[in-house]
Amino acid sequence: MIVLVDCDGVLADFVGAVLGSYNDRAGTAHAPEDVTQWDIPASLGVPAAELYAEVAEGFCSRIRPYPGAREALDRMREVADVVCLTAGWDAVPTWDYERREWLVREMGFLRYDVVFASGERKSGYAGDLFFDDKYSSVVSWRAANPCGKGVLYRQPWNRTDETDDCAYSASHMASVTRVLATGRD
Repeated sequence: MIVLVDCDGVLADFVGAVLGSYNDRAGTAHAPEDVTQWDIPASLGVPAAELYAEVAEGFCSRIRPYPGAREALDRMREVADVVCLTAGWDAVPTWDYERREWLVREMGFLRYDVVFASGERKSGYAGDLFFDDKYSSVVSWRAANPCGKGVLYRQPWNRTDETDDCAYSASHMASVTRVLATGRD
């Protein structure tokens, strides 16, 4: 069995890291729950250049893992090969290196089990199960992999996205073993 897992929004708290950095600079108190759509700057009414100003060399390595993420991956690895499909950040030359090192250190991935692919390209990777926090990525992956299970990892920014017969959902990392076994949270 092959399980494909996105990183940001599933394993890593990218939104929390961006908001923490921005809040420190701007004197605001935005929380991940305030991000109610995929487009973070639009959700908060903050220009992207201001919000992402500190997303630079070294930033990726400081992002915190979600509680239970490593343990859930370890349980998945007992029954499946697990590959991380994650997007790069072209504006940060060291992003891919830092992300791969973070995934090795924090999540126990082997370097060759980390694949960089943007949302629209993730559907080109075959697997039995695919976890992502972006609904359109789950739907397009499921369309390209009709025998697989696409799982939307629930976050505040996708709470209005409805799952249908093409996408299951998981609300926390502790539920992934149930999803792995049944496709349901």
